Amino acid sequence: MRTPYISSKKLSDIDSELEKAVFLASYYSKKQKIRRKLAAVILLFKHGLRGLLFSWPLYLLPFSVLAMPEQFKYLFILFLSPGLYVSFIILKKGILEDYSNFVAGHLLNDGYQHMLLFAKQL
Repeated sequence: MRTPYISSKKLSDIDSELEKAVFLASYYSKKQKIRRKLAAVILLFKHGLRGLLFSWPLYLLPFSVLAMPEQFKYLFILFLSPGLYVSFIILKKGILEDYSNFVAGHLLNDGYQHMLLFAKQL
């Protein structure tokens, strides 16, 4: 299924040298660079919000340290670190995967923001 928000061909699928040169000229234009940067921010927001909604109980775990005696308050960082690390790894993988599937090597047309937020697959 093709969406109207990205180009019909990916850079790696173009065989003609002329077509590849025209594609690259458009791909490296200022407008496309701004669109790719905005797409990265949108993906960061999308995956960050999903991660927060999915693993919110993990972020509540450090508050258990409030029930401990005063000398164990440093455990807050200890309890929070594994959750943040796992969330960061999952977040990074999702962002990079979506960026390579939807943004890298594609020309982004008007409306690509909606496609990035709501599309599940090309």
